[in-house]
Amino acid sequence: MKNFPIKQIFLVAGILFVAVGLYLDHLAKEFIKNSLRAKGEVIELKARPGDSWSKAPVVKFNTENDREIVFQSNNYSRPPAFEVGEKVGVLYTPDDPKASARVDTFFSTRGVPMILYILGVFFIILGVIFMFVFRK
Repeated sequence: MKNFPIKQIFLVAGILFVAVGLYLDHLAKEFIKNSLRAKGEVIELKARPGDSWSKAPVVKFNTENDREIVFQSNNYSRPPAFEVGEKVGVLYTPDDPKASARVDTFFSTRGVPMILYILGVFFIILGVIFMFVFRK
């Protein structure tokens, strides 16, 4: 166990987190660039299955050709980030508005890449610290 390469594992994990974050951030930017915007309204707050505390908004909006779409966000929060009746921005792609619809917030579009960046940088810093502390 003495030769276990912990510093290399932290460095590689950090680099992978940053790389995946960059890729997901690129996908998010492409989605935002190719999306249409609409105004929606929160019509309900749904509890996460098995957790009555965390809630996600159910949003209703009209597409550019006046088709009404209702979707549930994948972003649950406690306390709820929105209230019933609150007006929200919506991003969607015209080819599949229901499946692609997202509430237009930073976290729903860019949150996961940002978390991966932070974890990646943290792991890289730990790897560098371990390289200097456990030098032979």
